[in-house]
Amino acid sequence: MVKRRILPLVAVLALLSSLCGCFFLPQPIIPPSPTKYQHEFLDNWQYRYLSQEERACYGSIYTALTDGAAVDETVTIGDDKSTAQEHPGIHIRLPHPVQSQEHMARLYNAFFRDNPHFFYVSNTYGMLGYSTQEQTYYDTLVLAYTKPADQRTEAIARLETAVTDLLTGRPDTMDQYLIELYIHDRLAGACTYDYTAAEQGYESDPSAYTAYGALVDGTAVCEGYARAMQLLLRRCGIHSTLVTGQSLETNEQHMWNLVTVNDINYHLDLTWDDAEDLLRHTYLNITTEQLSKTHHIDEGQTGIDTCSMTTDNFFFRNRTYVDTYERQAIATMIAARVNAGDTTVELSFSDDTFDNGLLFLKNATLTAKMVNPLLNGETKALWDYDLTGDMAQHTLTLTKKEN
Repeated sequence: MVKRRILPLVAVLALLSSLCGCFFLPQPIIPPSPTKYQHEFLDNWQYRYLSQEERACYGSIYTALTDGAAVDETVTIGDDKSTAQEHPGIHIRLPHPVQSQEHMARLYNAFFRDNPHFFYVSNTYGMLGYSTQEQTYYDTLVLAYTKPADQRTEAIARLETAVTDLLTGRPDTMDQYLIELYIHDRLAGACTYDYTAAEQGYESDPSAYTAYGALVDGTAVCEGYARAMQLLLRRCGIHSTLVTGQSLETNEQHMWNLVTVNDINYHLDLTWDDAEDLLRHTYLNITTEQLSKTHHIDEGQTGIDTCSMTTDNFFFRNRTYVDTYERQAIATMIAARVNAGDTTVELSFSDDTFDNGLLFLKNATLTAKMVNPLLNGETKALWDYDLTGDMAQHTLTLTKKEN
């Protein structure tokens, strides 16, 4: 199994050089409107968990980035004067001062976990403000851009085109699972995992950590996969958020999605479903219990509910979940998928039936002998197959061999 990496969602803070005076920027004096684009983010996952004051700050950030997409300021971000660097960026006056770095980090993470279309904002940010004898107040968020204004405008248009193209042909249905499945498979086919960016880190290729990298460049790390999935699902009216954690096998940092499909929450990890150029659906709509076999969820994340339902899990929807030792039942499941025209059959086994299923499917001759009498139409024999699996998740996949 290929393991993925992400850059942690921890920003570099530009600290105040002193906390005993007042620090003001000449512009902007008046905070951007918190409600101008409220219709675009009112139902966003993280936004719903914020206080009223935090929501106002969120709205001002949204307005500032939306209205300022084609305009550059010069911002300076760094821990001190010796390391500070200038970037194209934006100063955003907040309608309510934030009283701690931790509070600002909460606001920053909530905002950018909700809004993958602001892909051109760097993961580095700063804070400016003032202090009294009793309290420090940060009233200005300083954001850096990864692209100058002219390149941002072109990139925004390219991303919009890529989204439109990928969603063309999606099912015309009220069943959100079928739309999600379409996006899952199309995005997996459009994007390749970027091992170089994963090894060298965010600074080597910031786009690989964004929806733009996944959808326009066609290469991304897990963060880019997750943000692209989030963006596409939202365009189809399906809510999702980002989840961070680690691979239990390697302890590498990782990111995936929590999605609400047909009113039920599930975990979805497209990056691991796209492993080694073999599309699978092992991590499509799984429970927290299933996820915990291979993933650790970081503590302290907002809005990450426990998922316990399997209604729209891939294997339950395809009737390929195996909870029996009866090999005839397994053969019947395989035959149904082959009769439907599939050239890949994915099976998920309960913990106690996995070993029995593995022994059966390893014996291709016996499997074919039991499946073939159940086939109809032009298909009279089960094709020769390669057998792969996820041992931790107890899934097995039969893939038709190429002639």
